[in-house]
Amino acid sequence: MTEPAKSPSTLRRLRPHAMAAAALTLLCFGLFWGSVGGDFIYDDVRQILDNPLVLEPGREREALTSGVWAFTDPAEQILANYWRPVYTAWTIANARAFGVDSAAPWHIANIALHALASVLAYMFLLRLRFHGLVAFAGAVVFAAHPTRVESVAWVSGAPDPLMAIGVLGSLCCVAGLARRPTSVPLWIGAIALYLFAQGAKEAAIVHFALAGAAVWAAAPPELTGGRRLRRAAFIAAPFALLGAVYFAVRAAVLGSVTQTLDDAPGLLTTALTAPAIGAFYLKQAAAPIVLGPSYPLRAVEPGALSASNFFVPLAVVLVAGLAMLFLAVRRRVGVAGLALFALPLAPALHIAVFHADRIVQDRYLYLPMLGLVILFAEACRWWASRSLPTHNRDHAGAVVTSGALLAGSIGLLAATAAYVPVWTSEDALWERGVRTDPNSAMNWALLGNARMQAGDASGARAAFDAALGIAPVTSALLDRALLSLHEGRVEEAEADLRRVLANFPDNPRAWEFLPDALALQGRTDEAIDAIREAREKTTGYRAAFTGKLAVFLYHAGRKGEIASELEAVRDLAAAEDSPAAALTQFHLGNLYAEQGRAAEAADAFRRYLDLSARFTDEQSAAAREHASRALSALGR
Repeated sequence: MTEPAKSPSTLRRLRPHAMAAAALTLLCFGLFWGSVGGDFIYDDVRQILDNPLVLEPGREREALTSGVWAFTDPAEQILANYWRPVYTAWTIANARAFGVDSAAPWHIANIALHALASVLAYMFLLRLRFHGLVAFAGAVVFAAHPTRVESVAWVSGAPDPLMAIGVLGSLCCVAGLARRPTSVPLWIGAIALYLFAQGAKEAAIVHFALAGAAVWAAAPPELTGGRRLRRAAFIAAPFALLGAVYFAVRAAVLGSVTQTLDDAPGLLTTALTAPAIGAFYLKQAAAPIVLGPSYPLRAVEPGALSASNFFVPLAVVLVAGLAMLFLAVRRRVGVAGLALFALPLAPALHIAVFHADRIVQDRYLYLPMLGLVILFAEACRWWASRSLPTHNRDHAGAVVTSGALLAGSIGLLAATAAYVPVWTSEDALWERGVRTDPNSAMNWALLGNARMQAGDASGARAAFDAALGIAPVTSALLDRALLSLHEGRVEEAEADLRRVLANFPDNPRAWEFLPDALALQGRTDEAIDAIREAREKTTGYRAAFTGKLAVFLYHAGRKGEIASELEAVRDLAAAEDSPAAALTQFHLGNLYAEQGRAAEAADAFRRYLDLSARFTDEQSAAAREHASRALSALGR
């Protein structure tokens, strides 16, 4: 038996929503298509290109049960605060589907995520009983706002649209539960989508409160205040329980509840900085004129209060906050708007987990921006209900509100289109970064690295010098030392490397380059001693440094010491699992072959080929080719 066709009235009701969804999708792809030609930049390089947990088949379980930065060297001092299994699964899926030879399909996938989030924003506005015109115009503002660029044009910005998809999809189901609290399909959808959001980004922990606010806003008008409150609490409770379970699992995976920087600001400084952060996000939402990867907002210390960093921002936040609160008290939908704006932003106030020049970022506005859209639209709807004639009031109010939103989106579209190219290359990104935040040592260091990669040695050195004139940034010292080595300025390289080791005596990169700087000055014995010291001072690099030691001993004519050194780390080479560690077996094979120990040489070369099978760097490729030829020559 065939199913009955949908009635024409149903099709007519769905057609405008389908058209709105199609228009929003086209808008997103048209607006962000300029990012498709962009590179992997910034954290993309480490989180994707240099991440064996993402790239290597068979390590998916390890990746999904580890923190986002679990693969990094402990010496990098990256805080282990991020367990995002949904985001990790997304990167693994993209790596399997697209590879990493081109970033283009990754960018297209990000735009698709943003388009879906924008459609869900439209659907949620409809669930709050906004007129279709208002819902569409509000979704256009959400889709086109320049603060989207960081989350959409940057591959590693995907956690924001992923979280928004889960939160907004869940809230659409929750709005249905507000009217039908026993609907099993709606419960399944709401919980599954919330778990998706929670696995994408930590800020989804506030979802239980967002769910309560959505129920309060979307519940049937006949429910009295007490019954509406009980229904909101009833529906929010499972999300609170699941959030607590997630928090416990997250702490078990990461090994701690949270980590803070060594010089993290205290509670008083955090509280004093909160008004400036709030005022920044209000300004960035209303007038996104200055756009960049970082901004010159720093923590406000108790002894440095001023009108610009505390009193004026406090006044702005108080006025805006009271206005939002007044609307929320008067209008139920205002509660949903205020919750959606303020709650996802609340974790951004915990500045102890951020670097000093990264305490505000555009991407933190990705979901909260919809809360401001809801507040604006509801304020307009309230105005229409009090000011317009009774006949045709709803339609007239919708026309005025949607017209205001669409008119405002014109400037947003232009700003977004102009900003997208900034996120397509390292050089463009950090050129903008040093303009928007010229006192950020990190920005100058990153610009120097981008210029060095591009072959602009003089420009790179100028940027490193600027960075180090602000603060002794470790990455700038290391990169400047590497640049100095390439330019033959070995004494300067040694000085920078020793500055790093004075502060971080376990830094493996500094120990890697210091022997080179010493050897180039003819101080070979000191270089050998430095490598031996590096093995003691660092953790997890003994085999790697032993391989380097073997090379230096060989060129120093101290061949008698090499075999015992390499043989001592035979088992460590596999445990360290790095190209440098694997090379110990390559060097051992060459040594045995030179000594006429053919069987042992063949065994070492085979061991090297096994250990290096997954490495694709140039040095490993050349060594593997040499080892294969050697095995053939040995007849093994």
